Amino acid sequence: MKNKKKKAQAMKEHARKRAMERYGMELTEPLYNEFCNWIKTGDPRAVFLEKQSLRVSLWAFRHKEQWLPIIYDKVRHTLVSVLPQEVLTVHKKKLGKEEQHECTV
Repeated sequence: MKNKKKKAQAMKEHARKRAMERYGMELTEPLYNEFCNWIKTGDPRAVFLEKQSLRVSLWAFRHKEQWLPIIYDKVRHTLVSVLPQEVLTVHKKKLGKEEQHECTV
């Protein structure tokens, strides 16, 4: 159990680092928790894109008028990483449908 906490914390720090590096976005604790809750509650600002393994999946999050590709670990309930925008090019159709939702954050 101790190792699980360390791994989850490392993932969280990695996601924060990548958000800042790739988008100049500070992934604060409240925002991080809000993003995780979007997945848990089925919020339309979080769009499932694809499963990558038994525990990890790719999501797109609508934040401040842009889509952010985010990797989520369902076992640890943590954001693993924030990926570059290019990752979303294959999923444009799916995200185009979601544009119809009212997204305000």
